[in-house]
Amino acid sequence: MTLLTLHKDTDQRPGKPRNCSPHPLPGNPPPGHTDKAGKSGQAGRAGKAPRPETAGQTPPAGTAAQPRTAGAGAKTPPHADTAQAPADGETGTALPAPATAQTLPDGEAATALAPTAVGQAPRSGTHSKTPPPGENRQTSLPGDTATGPPATAARAATAAGAAGATLLPRAGGETLPAGNAGTFLQAGTAQQTQTLTAGQTRQAPPPAEAGTPNQAPPPGADGKTLPTSAEETGETGEDGQAGQDGQDGQVPPGGADARADVAGELSALLFTSTSARTAGTAAAPDSDSDCADGEGGEAGSEGDGHARWRALISRPEFRYVPDLSHAERTALSYRRLRLVNQVADPAQLARDPGRLAALHEWTGFIDGGLCTLTSIHYNLFLGSLIDHQDPDTPRDLSDYTALRSTGTFLCTELDHGNDAAALKTTAHHDPETGGFILNTPTPGAAKFMPNTSTTGGPKTGVVAARLIAGGKDHGIFLFLTPLSDSHGHLPGITVRPLPASNGPAVDHCLTTFENVPLPRTALLEADHGRLTPEGTLTSTLGNPRKRFLHSINRVTTGKLCMSAGCLGMARAALAIATAHAHTRHTSGPRRGQRIPLAHHRTHHGRLLEKIATAYALTFLHRNVLAQWKNHTPHNRTETERLIAITKGWITWQARDITTESRERCGAQGLFPHNGITDLTHNIEGGITAEGDNLVIWTKAAAEMILNHPTPTPPPPPTPHPNHPNNPHHPHHNEQNQPTNPGPPTHPHPTQPHPADTNPADTNPADTDPAQHSLTDLNFLYTLLTHTETLWHTRARTALRQGPTHNPLARWNHAAPHALNMITAHAQRQTAHAFLTTLTHTTHQPTKTLLTHLAHLYLLTQLTPHTGDLLALGHLTPHHLHTLPTTHNHTIQTLQPHMQTLTHAFNLPHPYLTHNPLTHP
Repeated sequence: MTLLTLHKDTDQRPGKPRNCSPHPLPGNPPPGHTDKAGKSGQAGRAGKAPRPETAGQTPPAGTAAQPRTAGAGAKTPPHADTAQAPADGETGTALPAPATAQTLPDGEAATALAPTAVGQAPRSGTHSKTPPPGENRQTSLPGDTATGPPATAARAATAAGAAGATLLPRAGGETLPAGNAGTFLQAGTAQQTQTLTAGQTRQAPPPAEAGTPNQAPPPGADGKTLPTSAEETGETGEDGQAGQDGQDGQVPPGGADARADVAGELSALLFTSTSARTAGTAAAPDSDSDCADGEGGEAGSEGDGHARWRALISRPEFRYVPDLSHAERTALSYRRLRLVNQVADPAQLARDPGRLAALHEWTGFIDGGLCTLTSIHYNLFLGSLIDHQDPDTPRDLSDYTALRSTGTFLCTELDHGNDAAALKTTAHHDPETGGFILNTPTPGAAKFMPNTSTTGGPKTGVVAARLIAGGKDHGIFLFLTPLSDSHGHLPGITVRPLPASNGPAVDHCLTTFENVPLPRTALLEADHGRLTPEGTLTSTLGNPRKRFLHSINRVTTGKLCMSAGCLGMARAALAIATAHAHTRHTSGPRRGQRIPLAHHRTHHGRLLEKIATAYALTFLHRNVLAQWKNHTPHNRTETERLIAITKGWITWQARDITTESRERCGAQGLFPHNGITDLTHNIEGGITAEGDNLVIWTKAAAEMILNHPTPTPPPPPTPHPNHPNNPHHPHHNEQNQPTNPGPPTHPHPTQPHPADTNPADTNPADTDPAQHSLTDLNFLYTLLTHTETLWHTRARTALRQGPTHNPLARWNHAAPHALNMITAHAQRQTAHAFLTTLTHTTHQPTKTLLTHLAHLYLLTQLTPHTGDLLALGHLTPHHLHTLPTTHNHTIQTLQPHMQTLTHAFNLPHPYLTHNPLTHP
């Protein structure tokens, strides 16, 4: 068997979405191609639908083609290789045809399969084509310098039928042959699945009404839905596998471009802040000027710098280096930290939680140790100094911003981890000098795990210690403490290395202090606590615990950073596993047949569920990050609780995603050089860092039981009796597609209820669940709200019924229910973020694909709760009977688009190219 050869791409421009598939996207055959009937392979030949803008004929060699125009609503994110949309009236809203990997017998060319363009009748003579033996569609063209992703080469190949065709300038400096527009499926067109063999002619669907553009309303707007799976568009091979055998397929005009458009749109949504999306600027995920070329720019602009960090990790210095010891890998992370510092404004970076989070998102999967170091130096250390700056006498931070001394953070002690408020390290005020004496009073007070070795150069720490002044313990404050210089550790400071861990390679140590003198300026002061020269503390907070939490408030931003780092690792694992699934072949159902792993439902189904989760978690993180950046004193506590819940949810889910991805790569996924097995270990560190997940969830659960109102589920919109969403309608949702992808109907003020529904006048319990379908996203969201309400009520009831006069026993009685409540709350918040993003998506093919992905996420999250929902009357037995079929159909619909979904993760091409799992 002969496998398709990977066409390498060496472009390293920032922000350029990559098509990491080793197989080309569908395109026209090269010039001079001859099919089995001996006919010319040029565009406009019989069997190929003519291009709309050329009236059925591609200009001959040397003749300029007419340029196409961008379609309405299509957005091109900067620094992204996204194709222009076809002209208005030339596209519908169906998903672009998927590229399908395949293997052909020796001597035959591998041809990517895509469905025939539908939404208009195919021209006379349209039938499937197969390249002759010995020819391969992966053809280099003039102007295609292999500097773009495989999608770029495929788009160039699409116009190869016209030698010398005019090339249009594209974003990022690439070119696209003119005359490459396509027509896609019209919403509401009846489709009949056909199984075709070579030479058969596909039955054409009814053409669009004359003079009417092939533009469909959003799914659910009129009860009609978009068939988007290969099966629904009639693309089944002769063995019935939809779109997977690579036989008989004809490439629709512009199919590769459309997939690139969708990948670009998805990437823009993933890497754009929530505020930018709601402001209508989703096409500019990195609109800050410092992202334009990765070299620097203005501070305080809109974006979060994703393009800058992506460009940085694309450099050769960030490639995986095998066979390093733990100490060598740690030293490498410190060298890379200096590279980060060269392209950043350190002080501005520390002030901006969005840019900090973005930095973690891109460094986490490249170098877990680097991700940890950036979090410590820029957020915990430098951020704490900036937050405690005296505007009248600002502290000189130049040693730290220039990395002449690397910052570290010393809070946790050997005997005090999650109960850090009980730590024992002391800083006694010396009335004679005005300074302090730092001491470790007991062995258990040794600072545990800070990176305080001499690796990486001189270090300075921010040390959490009890302020003792005038013989009184004023609680825990932070003290700036030099730890080492170019000659080693300073007097009175003892550092003992800890054994290497399975997580990120960091120089973790035990650190103790013995009568270490500190100057008066070592105390980090602010309104929460200032010390007079006489040793009297003044504070706006009378509670020592509140003063401590204010001192270490950078931990909240740290939670967002840990979430971001783990999220980036999860997306990287999925991109690797998905590429591997399409390039790794195994025995097929026929004798001698070889098919990609991705063709098996047991394989792609699991990955698609995780892909849907990764998208949902990304949108959640964007939403929560925006809330933190815009929080007020009034909602700070609630926002901090949401960040804690988000950190636990994202990092736990990220671990599940990387574990599943590793398993789908088999034994090859166990080797570190394949870039996937270390991700799970690194995520374990994120689960514990900045507050152990279980502890911060327990704290959040207690707060929500006592202080948080029980969520009231909104009534789902009731379909009109003649609406196809009504289960009694004779044609109720025959294609089982998700409907109504609009905003979720819930009490959030920014998401209004449908005009015909007033939640104050309707009791959700009075709504008949039989009126709603499992394809209604609003209904599914409402079910998540019911689930949260259920566990909230159970937790409160258990707390009331717990043993009296025993607070611990009483809490233990309620705790399991309370944690289930937090899980349901996280699921609902994530669904809300997903549906909100869907609401602001204007590119229709992208919106359609995201609708199905949101549908899969909601179904997956609801499945464990169906027993409770059925018992309480929120679901019917019919719902439970149809749930497995609905779930399975959604996966079938999404399967052909797996690579489009992961291409949108926009991982640097060098990272994927040098990963052995991403190509045969």
